[in-house]
This record gives sequence, structure tokens and C-alpha cells, in this order.
Amino acid sequence: MTPLELLDAAFVFARAKLVGAAGAAPELVTPCRDWTMRQLVNHLIASAEGFASMVDGSSTEFDIESWAETPYAGDDAASAYDTATTHALAAFGAPGALERTISIGPREALVGFVVLPCAGDALLHGWDVAKATGQDTEIPAGPAAEVLAFMERNGGDGPRPNFDAPVAVADGASVGERLVGLSGRHP
Repeated sequence: MTPLELLDAAFVFARAKLVGAAGAAPELVTPCRDWTMRQLVNHLIASAEGFASMVDGSSTEFDIESWAETPYAGDDAASAYDTATTHALAAFGAPGALERTISIGPREALVGFVVLPCAGDALLHGWDVAKATGQDTEIPAGPAAEVLAFMERNGGDGPRPNFDAPVAVADGASVGERLVGLSGRHP
């Protein structure tokens, strides 16, 4: 799976969950760290836009915590998400983009490396939306496997910002369930 295929698959998954959550109460509790549905949806949209802006150079601010407070969703979260993910795919897909280095918080990273946290954000928060609204939560195996491998290489079982401690999953758990468990969520 190419980096752009990974991003697209993650965005398609999250978008489907946003569509399925249309009409959910904005103050609905979600499995994501004290965020309401409104904050979670806003974060999904703002994070796609935030990663895109970092990659295309239109922003140098990486403030993941404020992304839940950015009021993007309005009445049509799917349209707002489409705009943000279209920007992200264009930014990551620009000629030479994956080989450039950008600042992410206090670190420098290759844009090709940043694809994985961006995709992981979409997959895990798409899962959160699905779980909160009673939708099917199965994350597609291909993207889940790539993000799981990334998380295992870059944090494993140690403390990680914005994640709870890993949760044990059942023997035979799907790769998506293992990803969810590693992120501190209960599949």
C-alpha cells in the first residue's frame, strides 16, 4: 500500500463513520479521552486539515490539543471532512512532498513518516465515532496493519502522549482490534 493509498483508505473509513453518526447528539460521550462527539468530530476534521497545512507549508503550528476545539463540523461534518481530506491528499501527494522534512512539535520528521500518524488519527478516531454511535467498528485490515506496525516501532508499550496504557485484547483479535487495544481503547 502506497502512502497515499494508506491515507485515502483511512480517510474513507473515518468518513463513513462520520456519515453514520449524522444526527448524533453533539454532547454524546465518546471513548476518546473525555471528548464529546462535537469535539471528536471537530478533531477529525481539524487534524486532517492540520496535517495538510503542515505538509504544504501553509502553517507551522502543530497543536493537536486545540484541534478538538476548532469549530469545523457545523451542520455537515462529512462535507467539512471531504474538504480537509482533499487538502491532505493533495499536500501529501505533491511532487517531492514525501521526501521533505517538516517540524512536528519539537521534532523534525520526513513527510513520508508523518503519513502514518495522520492515517492512525483517522482510523482510531473513526473507530471512536463508530463505537460511540453503535456502528460497525472493524477497521480495514490493510491500513490497520500498517498503523499498528508503526505504533509498535515508535512507542510500543511505553508511555505515549495522548494515549492511555495499552489494553489487552483476546487471542485471535483482528489487526484492527490489536490497533485499538494498543492505543488504550477497549475493542
